[in-house]
Amino acid sequence: MLKKCLAILELLFFLLGISLPLIVVQEFWFFRNEISLINIVIGLLMNGEYLLSTVITVFGVIVPLIKITGRLLSIPSLNKLPLHKFSMLDIFLMSFVIFASKFSLIFNAKIEIGFYFLLGSILIGLLQLVFFTHKNSHS
Repeated sequence: MLKKCLAILELLFFLLGISLPLIVVQEFWFFRNEISLINIVIGLLMNGEYLLSTVITVFGVIVPLIKITGRLLSIPSLNKLPLHKFSMLDIFLMSFVIFASKFSLIFNAKIEIGFYFLLGSILIGLLQLVFFTHKNSHS
């Protein structure tokens, strides 16, 4: 029961994390953009960046959804795949933007609520991996 509740919470946090603003980028103290993972994918598609959009969609949305769905539906074959290693691309991209903003006089980036939901989803997933995989390996 706890395992199922954690998987549902992970899914909820993930969906909120990809749809709510992850970061706010402010340029020249006048222009302000709230950026979510979904907005990034749509923006890349609209600008013809199909490869980058596909990579972000696959590793930032589809792989985590497969991983969470596998836990939610208790699909053992999906739990054996090391999908957690491939599902942090979005965190890396945000880290890069925030790092770049610290060395720029032109723009500033600030973490928003979507980032914390996404981070919460990742942490819940890691907790499940540690606690439930550990239990199963000793049974």
